[in-house]
Formats: sequence, structure tokens, C-alpha cells
Amino acid sequence: MKKNKIFAILSVLVIVTMLLASCKKAPTAEVTLSFRVVDRAYLPSPDKVAQEIQAQLKEVGINVTLKEMESAAFIDATSAGQEAFYLLGWNADYPDATNFYDYHFGNANNLQFGDLFPDMVEEISAAGKTSDAAARQAHYDTINQMLKDDLMMIPVAHGGSSTAYQANVEGAHSSPLGNENFSVVSNGTDTFVWMQNGEPSSLWCSDETDGETLRACEQVYEALLGFSIGGTDIVPALAESYEANETLDEYTFAIREGVKFQNGADLDASDVVASFVAQWDAMSPNHVGRTGTFEYFGAFFGSFINAESQVAELVDADGLLSLTAPDCEYGGEFKSIEAVDAQTVKFSLCAPDPAFASKVAFSVFSIQDKDFLDANNGDSVKMSETPNGTGPYIVKAWNRGDSVVYEANPEYWGDKALTQNLIFRWSEQSAQRLLELQAGTVNGIDNPGPDDVAAIEADATLALYPRAGFNIFYIGFNNKMAPFDNLDFRKAVAYAIDRQRIVDQYYATGSSVAGSFVPQFVKPGASPDVVWYEFDQAKAKELLKGLGYSVPK
Repeated sequence: MKKNKIFAILSVLVIVTMLLASCKKAPTAEVTLSFRVVDRAYLPSPDKVAQEIQAQLKEVGINVTLKEMESAAFIDATSAGQEAFYLLGWNADYPDATNFYDYHFGNANNLQFGDLFPDMVEEISAAGKTSDAAARQAHYDTINQMLKDDLMMIPVAHGGSSTAYQANVEGAHSSPLGNENFSVVSNGTDTFVWMQNGEPSSLWCSDETDGETLRACEQVYEALLGFSIGGTDIVPALAESYEANETLDEYTFAIREGVKFQNGADLDASDVVASFVAQWDAMSPNHVGRTGTFEYFGAFFGSFINAESQVAELVDADGLLSLTAPDCEYGGEFKSIEAVDAQTVKFSLCAPDPAFASKVAFSVFSIQDKDFLDANNGDSVKMSETPNGTGPYIVKAWNRGDSVVYEANPEYWGDKALTQNLIFRWSEQSAQRLLELQAGTVNGIDNPGPDDVAAIEADATLALYPRAGFNIFYIGFNNKMAPFDNLDFRKAVAYAIDRQRIVDQYYATGSSVAGSFVPQFVKPGASPDVVWYEFDQAKAKELLKGLGYSVPK
């Protein structure tokens, strides 16, 4: 009798527990989406796009809190791996797929996605070392399939964009690389005012990644090579010429004579060595920058030398600098950099690099006076106080929060700037930029909003300069931060996003939904046969439900 009572009580408890469990509501997925309100070619109207994504995810049961951040703080936080879910993008720095894949998915210094995948890193490295187009494309097809399978981000759009100028401006142009050169621009007066999307973070750019900052630096500093005005052809700059050996693992540059830095110092080959060593050598006293991450160097050239212990030292042989790695086991691309003589620099590499000339043409690798570097310990903040370049403009003042004021460099080695005074201003709002252009308070603007293009084209006093969509806008995940550490959750988000709707609603003519991480015209690089996740709310809900989340019916 007693046993029957105990059994009855236990049975009731089990039934009650089951009923309570069945009544317990599944939790709702809650995430935070970080972004900055800075219009870029790859992401116009970021606040509106963020709200659109918030609404789309709400439809499958994911509640999104929007987190608007100041631009520089946002870039620093994502790069440091501190944001789990974010809106970001990339504009090409040079015309090769390595610029997209290597920086994002093969770069240990970039922590934005959390853990990298070693097999993907290996494929990216292999693709960058071969000059055979078919072999490179085979690697990129594998990489794009891995990006889909591992789902490190969602490629959303390649954004068509433009610049706009007053119609009377001589030399007006846009650049597919976003590196407009204002020394060739004139409105017939002694002052040209440019308005871009945001304030530069620094005025020495070896440790920067933001396009607004890079453009500001590009008026003052120069690299060994450069890109044609408004184009992507490689042209001589501080190097008059260069030669590569047959195996593409040795590049020798002839340094231009008669070039002076703005502090009066003469350019020589050791300045080139010192500028690269400041990034390459982790133990260099000049390896400081602004954040100390030197992301581009890591993306383009791999690991730093002396990162764990000192294995190589800078050698000064009667004023000719060199740095040589004992071997290539440290994981980087550079084997040595040597000032052969006062006007010759030789780079020896650990592996072939067909894109090396394009990489060193990028403004992050601009050349600095070695003594100026030493005096400021390579500190970007200090060096921004008295910028010292070789370019067509000199910084006269950086009025924080308002403007950067330049004046023409009277000692410039090349064609002198057409306009004596150049002023950079900024506004996050495309409507404000257009109003100022129409009012004549500025002479040129970057990234008119999609809704502004028709007004510009209809105004005879203005001129529009379209820019090819050589970029990518993506929704990023940090796979080390919950709930994005779960692949099925990332897949649910991918299925829930209507990318076509985003492009149709918020992008200018000439934009397209991203089929790959690079635009389809980038070959080798794009993989049209690797089809991305289609918009499918039912699949998104099914995955979320399988993870234990509640979903709307």
C-alpha cells in the first residue's frame, strides 16, 4: 500500500514536470548589430540598411539591437575582434583578388571574424603565389566554397558610387580605388574644397585601413609606385622603375633622384628600408603606428619578423640599411630588404608574388624619412602633428572635427599642384554634402546618395563621375562570440537576409547583389558557380527552431 502511494506521488511529479516543461516558452534570439553612420561606396545609408536588416531578422524571430558607433572606434573594435555582428565593407586598394581575400581571411592580425580556418588560409596563400590564371582561379573556387561552408560573413552587395564636382572644375575625376588625387584638380581659383564622408583618423597611414584617412594621406605621401589618375594602371612614383626576376621572388627598385621630404631631407634607399622595417620588424622601436596592428602589412606580406624573439637585426653598413630573416620559417613573405646603394632597393621574397608591384603601390606603404621616423618612434599620433611627406601637398593645419588644410608643396619633384590651397571637410550625411556642393561652399564631394544622383545629373552647374563598384559590402560574424559561434545560427541569419531587397531599396544604379566576395569582373577571383544562400525564411526558422529558439508562425 505504501509503495503504491509513493509510485502515485512520483507519477504525479513526473506529469507536472512534463506539463511545466511543455508550457515553458522557448527563448527568443537576441543579438546586437554594430555599424557606423559613414556613407561609403559599398554601403550607402548605413543606418537605413541596419534598420532593414533589423526588420528582416525580426520576421524570423531574431530581435536585433542596433549599436551605432563613431567611425574610428568602430573600425578599431571590429579589427580587434570586439564586435560579434556588424556591417562593414571593403573598397579595392589595388586591382587583384589578393587585396580582398588575403586581408580578410588570411590575415592573423585581423581578428574581426574570430578564428581563421587553416585550410582556407593555406588556399589563399597558394593562390597569391602563382601567376598561372587557371591555377589561381581553381584556388579561388575552393576558397569561395569554403567561405560559404564556414560562413564567416554574408556578402551582400557591390556598390556603384560616384563623385560629383562643380561643372567648371578642371581635372575632376573619380577613382575605382577611392584614391582621388587633387593635385590635378582646379576650379580656377587658389582654393579647392573637398567634402568626404568622415574625418581622417591619422595623417600618417602605415597603420590605417579606413578610406577617408587614406585619401587624406595620399595628398601628402607617396609610395615606390602609384596608380594612374582615375585608374588602376601601375605607374612610377618614388621609384623611377623596377625589375622582377623570372621567378617573381626578387624585386629591385631604382629610387628617383632629387626628391626631398617636406622637412628638407633627401630621399634615399635607406628611407625605403626604414619605412618597411617599421612595419615588418615587431621589435623595431618604430613599430608603433596608431593601433600597433599594421593590418595591411600582415594581410599583404604575412607575419612580422621578431614577433616572438629577436632573430634578425637591422644592419647599417656605412649608411646603407638592410634587414634579413635567417630563414622563412617565421611565416612572412619578406626574406630581406636591402639598400644596395643610395638609389637602389632590393626586396627578396620567400615565395613568388605576382602582385608585389601592386601591393607596394598602395599608400599604406608610403615612404618616410628614416630620421623623422626615428625621432617620432614611428608613432602615427606624433607624426600627424607635423606630417612629412614627398607629395604635391603639405599639411598646413588639421582642425580636429572641422577640416584638414593643405598648401601646395613648392619643392615637389613632379608636376606642381594646380591649386595652391586644398581643404578637406567631411559630413556623414550625403544630403548635407550635396547641399554644400549646390551652394558652392565646397567644390567636390564623395559618394552622393542614391536619391541625389538624378538631381546632380539634372543640374547643369554640376557634373557626376561614376565609380565602378570595385568593392564589397558584407555582414560580418565573429565566430568566437555567441550566438555566432554556432554555424547553424549563422546559416539562419544568411537565409533570413533578402540581399536583393537591400540592393533595390538602398543602392544606386550600377550596383549588384554580391555573387562572390569580389565583383564578378575580378578574374581570377570571382566564382559564379559557387551559389550563395538564397533568401528562405522557412529554412531560417527551421534552423532557429532546431537550436531551441522561438520563431513566429
